[in-house]
Amino acid sequence: MPFAVDQKLFDGEDSPVRYDLIFRIEDGKPTFVLSVPTDILGKISPDAPLFGIMKERLPGIGDFVISEKELGFGGVFSACEPLFPIDGFPSWKATVPERVIVPIESNGQSDWDSAYRLSATLHVVAFAYQFRDPKPNPMGTQQLATFALACQPEMHGAELSLTLSPVARQWIVANCGRSKKMALEAMITTYRRMWPDYFREDEQFRLHGFRAESRYENKQFILDVPGDACGIYIDGMELDDGPGWNFNSHNVDSPIQQLSLLAGICSILYRIRLSQLH
Repeated sequence: MPFAVDQKLFDGEDSPVRYDLIFRIEDGKPTFVLSVPTDILGKISPDAPLFGIMKERLPGIGDFVISEKELGFGGVFSACEPLFPIDGFPSWKATVPERVIVPIESNGQSDWDSAYRLSATLHVVAFAYQFRDPKPNPMGTQQLATFALACQPEMHGAELSLTLSPVARQWIVANCGRSKKMALEAMITTYRRMWPDYFREDEQFRLHGFRAESRYENKQFILDVPGDACGIYIDGMELDDGPGWNFNSHNVDSPIQQLSLLAGICSILYRIRLSQLH
């Protein structure tokens, strides 16, 4: 997919948060939490062409819902306790779907719609808010990362890119060992929930397909999941070219891979947010 750079965020300019995506484990289940100011949320129209395009590509994902209790295709996100102590800044959570792929011998049906429902929702939210100009919030909270997610049922159809703010980059560098450990745990937990039978034989060998690594004195950061060189990495030309980080992906074919990689980076963003809020 074309690399989407949030130049303002990358350069460290003032960027009040317009949406926030973090990952955490709730009751043993991998969970994404999405927070969006209501004044921006109200500007999204499910009748916009983008939503129709997504339903045409993925007819099983359902209608896009916007309500106080649900958000996203098929209402994949449900309202939860707000992450931010700010009026008009609600949060929704979505548990990573279970057993997206089922064993052939089970005679069951794989549930790709549940995975695409989550991926497609994050795709349209990130796209819809890409050019929004939010108002400063009372806490002065800034955007930590912006995302661009592909969502098509084809090879390389789940590519993703993201821009991290200088604050996020500095936190990762200062807490590199901790960041790698959190990302690795999040990726394995997410992948295991969606495809548990992948680990059924020779689990230790399978685990080697997951990687969280830093290079060049923490100027490079790489996350990999099983696949043909499947992962996200910092654009090699950007190592010394600015205060933020731009990530691109390679050979991300399925929402299982995409959501696992996203969980890895968003688990780190969660810790950064917690350090700011407490």
